[in-house]
Amino acid sequence: MMPAAATNGLGSKEILNAIINLLPSPHGLVESRAQSDDKLTAVVLKTTADPYVGKISLFHVCSGTFSSDSQVWNANKQETERVG
Repeated sequence: MMPAAATNGLGSKEILNAIINLLPSPHGLVESRAQSDDKLTAVVLKTTADPYVGKISLFHVCSGTFSSDSQVWNANKQETERVG
């Protein structure tokens, strides 16, 4: 049992550390150090639509390198997409 009081900011650091140390990694991902020659592996966390910019996807890069002119493979659509 972990006592905490969010309104007073007590115990939140301990709870977050326990989550990191005790719960499994989300999406079955395993933490690894990326090498420059690794293939790009990323997980899209959230996609939103902006009226001025268009569709924006927030993602986590698991391995490899990513740049603004990258071409990525979309496993859901089974096609290559250009990233801007």
